Amino acid sequence: YFRDRSVFYVTFPIRDQAQVGDWNFQLDPVYLIAILNFKYDEKEE
Repeated sequence: YFRDRSVFYVTFPIRDQAQVGDWNFQLDPVYLIAILNFKYDEKEE
């Protein structure tokens, strides 16, 4: 669940970089920094 929601929310800054009209697909990097108050276990996902 955490990974899916993280990917969902990090797409907003990517989408905001898209210009209307001729888009050249040159995107600035987008980074996700997550500060968790629980231990993240990839095996559970």
